[in-house]
Amino acid sequence: MKGSMAMLASLMLTSLVATVPAYAQVPEPRERQEPVIEPALERPEVVIPRIDTENFEINAFVGLLSIEDFGTQPVYGLRAAYHLSENFFLEASFGLSNIQDSSYRRLGIPLFESETEDVAYYNLSLAYNIFPGEVFVGRGRAYTSAIFLMIGAGNIRIVDEDEFTYSVGLGLRVLPRDWLSLRMDLRNHMFDSDLLGQSKLTHNPELSLGLGVYF
Repeated sequence: MKGSMAMLASLMLTSLVATVPAYAQVPEPRERQEPVIEPALERPEVVIPRIDTENFEINAFVGLLSIEDFGTQPVYGLRAAYHLSENFFLEASFGLSNIQDSSYRRLGIPLFESETEDVAYYNLSLAYNIFPGEVFVGRGRAYTSAIFLMIGAGNIRIVDEDEFTYSVGLGLRVLPRDWLSLRMDLRNHMFDSDLLGQSKLTHNPELSLGLGVYF
């Protein structure tokens, strides 16, 4: 009996000794590893571009106006436009020119009281930008541009007579600055004329160059 008790005690002591180191050994904490790459991100400064809101344009132009059966004479005038949207704008035009009957006077058939008579017209047009885009000048330089179509109506005063006028046209606008515009316009003014004694519908083309500002 005593031998059995001694053996049991010996086994319990051996088991206790074996388990003590397992609880006594506490793992050492790992050292914190430094990141390989330090993030050094700088927040860029955000600059909000200034968006122009100018809708009005004033344009001064010079060019040539050809009156059917009477040759071509210089023309000059002003145009004022209101841009309804990026695609549409309304424009009022006023132009001055003259008409001459020199070729008829050489034949002994003077048509006017004087050889040169004043011509003045005004009209209101609706225009549509059909090809907005850019014009490139040299390398790395581009300017905003647009090709537009327009149709309008108005009045022309020629040799002291007023005639109702239709007009259609094509134009190119280039913006060297956001407030400055360069334009080239080709228009056809159509009205009934009886300057040669018989009324007929005449086609009177005008080619002009203009310089305008936005405000």
